[in-house]
Amino acid sequence: MDNAVLLKMACCFGPAADMLVVLLRFLFHRPITLSGTLIALVVCSILFFVGYKFTFAVFWNRRARRLRAHESEFTLGT
Repeated sequence: MDNAVLLKMACCFGPAADMLVVLLRFLFHRPITLSGTLIALVVCSILFFVGYKFTFAVFWNRRARRLRAHESEFTLGT
């Protein structure tokens, strides 16, 4: 999983996390402004990208390498 894929995922799931932040602000009766929402959108997208980059992407790439190695062993063995 490279940075381009992670960027696409962050663009899709970052706004969903932002909606959660806006909902929590609404529930706790905090003022909701456009600038605050835009900042939260950017921050949530960046945090999503960084969080996935150092957790799920690492293990995804490790698994992909292992599967490719196993696949090449299987095709060479037949």
